[in-house]
Formats: sequence, structure tokens, C-alpha cells
Amino acid sequence: MADDHSESTVPAPEADVPAEPAPDLQARAESVVSGSGFYAAAAPEGPRATPAPVDPGAVGLVDGLPGAFVPSTGAPVSVFTGYPLPRPAPRRRFGIGFLAGFLTATTLALLIGCGIAVVTSAIHRPVHATVLTAGRTATPTGLPSGSAFPSPTPSGTIHSNDLASYAVPVPPNSRPWRTKPTDEPLNLDQTAALAKDPTVRAEVLRRYDFQRAFARHWISSTRSIVEDRLYQFPSTTLAAEFYQEDVLLDSAGSWGTASDVAGVPGGKAFVKSAVDANGYQGTLSMGLSGDIVVCIFAEELAPADSTVANQLLADQYARL
Repeated sequence: MADDHSESTVPAPEADVPAEPAPDLQARAESVVSGSGFYAAAAPEGPRATPAPVDPGAVGLVDGLPGAFVPSTGAPVSVFTGYPLPRPAPRRRFGIGFLAGFLTATTLALLIGCGIAVVTSAIHRPVHATVLTAGRTATPTGLPSGSAFPSPTPSGTIHSNDLASYAVPVPPNSRPWRTKPTDEPLNLDQTAALAKDPTVRAEVLRRYDFQRAFARHWISSTRSIVEDRLYQFPSTTLAAEFYQEDVLLDSAGSWGTASDVAGVPGGKAFVKSAVDANGYQGTLSMGLSGDIVVCIFAEELAPADSTVANQLLADQYARL
């Protein structure tokens, strides 16, 4: 057969020599498509028409069909067999619609991802992170409007021993308090349960990653009911944050105005104005040492002052 670029012609088959019919490739292709199998035997074939002579000048690339030409009538045929060629499946083209859909889906995915990240960040953010701001610009819940929040002053060391080893010993001629906690460690729930509103107190303790507490409770020889309570936090900064907020909460609550405690830097003392039905008046002295906040509670027969609680706070501060 002549080259595609040759100008010679291909002579027609001689009349007295019957042309050998070419294999019916189209029929075999159709048998594959119809599910008869790649190597399945073709159905019995009928008489075939003699293919038309090939015009080399028409040979070329026709609609993606290499080595094909288009006769004056009919579909493109093979230059090798003279029979029609199956057309390839049309290509998919990515138009403007596809591009717009892709960009829209990508934008939605990014927005959803950002939303999930924000929600996750909010869920996993430590509670106390909202109040650990420079200069204490935020006012904790429960404080009166306009209350100043003093900057924390962390100092001291981290205490690694059992809290009971730091607590002041029970004075001579005293006896243990008759109900719990008497002389024992406390977890968060037990510590919160000692407050008037355990739910609120638990939230305050969680805000500063409260770790543990210890309470030692006794009745003195003068019939004063005394409790030495130690609160421990994971760092001096968190302990200072808790201490500053607790002082303000007590000042804003029923404890009234705070006074300084001699011998305890930053120590504060309170005396309740009310006297209970048994004639007792409450006092509270507070101090900070490293990662431990100290609270000394003393219920004294009225009229009471903070002398007993202040002296115990000074003794406790020296042991830390």
C-alpha cells in the first residue's frame, strides 16, 4: 500500500480475481460491546459487500480517527479494510459550569473547616484563660460593677510534699471538730461542698485548675471553732490569680471590708458583722505563699476580732 503522502493511486482489484473479503472487525467490536466477551466467537456472518476503492488523497486524520477517509457518501472508513470505523466516545470538557461548581465546593469546605476549628478551639480552651489577662482587665462573675481587679503578684515556691505536713499543728488543750472535715485531704467536690453555693464555688476552683486541698479543724480551749484550710494550684501564677479573686469575692459578699495582716505580705482579714443564734461571730484571715492559698476560719464568741485568725495565719505562712 502506498504511503499516506504518496501521489500514486491504488488500482482497483482485477475483475477476474475475486477480492478476499476483509475481516468484519466492526461486527467483532459490536459483539464485544454487546457482552459476548472479548475473545467470544462471532455469530455466523452473511455475505459481505466488497469495500469501495481507497482514495489515498482522502487518507488522513478525520475526527480523531487516524488512518481514515470519508467517501462521498457514508461514514469514515478504514483505509486498511474499507469498512466503517467505530467512533471514539466524545471527550468530557470542563466548562465554566464545572469550574464554578468546583470553586463553590472548595469555598464551602474552607468555611466549614474554619468553623470547626473555631468551635474546637472554644471547646478546648482552659476556663481560666479568660481571666489570665495583663492587669486583670476582666471582672469575674459575682463581683459588683466597677470593681477593680488588682494584678496578681505570684511569689514563693512550689510545694511538693503532702499538704498535711505543711498545716499548723492543733494547739494544746484543743479537741477535734466533731464533723468532717476534721483532719483530711479534700478533692474539688469536697472543697466546693464547704461553700454556701457548691456549684459556683466549684466553677471558681476549676477556673484556676485547682489541684487539691487540706482541712484541719478543731475547737480551742477558749471555745473558738478554728479551721486551717490550704488550697493548692499547679503554679504560683494561678494561685495568685485565685487569691486575688477570692479576696474580692469575699469583700463583695458578706465578709465586708478587708484589713491587712501583720507578718503576712498581702494577707487580708475579715470580720463578719452578724452574730449567729449561738452568739458566735465569724472571722477569716487569708494569705498566699507560692502555689498555696491559706484560709484561716475562726468562729469566736462575740464580740470577735481577727486576732486569733491573724496569729494562726502568720504561723501558717512561716511554715510554707
